[in-house]
Amino acid sequence: MRTYVTVDSFAKRIQRLLPDDCVMVIMSDHGGFKGVHRELGFVSVNREMELPKKITEFYDFFLKILREPA
Repeated sequence: MRTYVTVDSFAKRIQRLLPDDCVMVIMSDHGGFKGVHRELGFVSVNREMELPKKITEFYDFFLKILREPA
């Protein structure tokens, strides 16, 4: 639990340094198994938006963020 609190604190410090129009994304796929990404994962975004359902959808997700005006 201590690790989660430390990482959460670190993420909040980073977010305070970012401009308001910046999107901050934190993600983890919890590693792979035999070369394949597992279904478990975590995504956190600092604004309301539709999140990818699969790890393979993140490329398009990031392209969309980069193309949209703030």
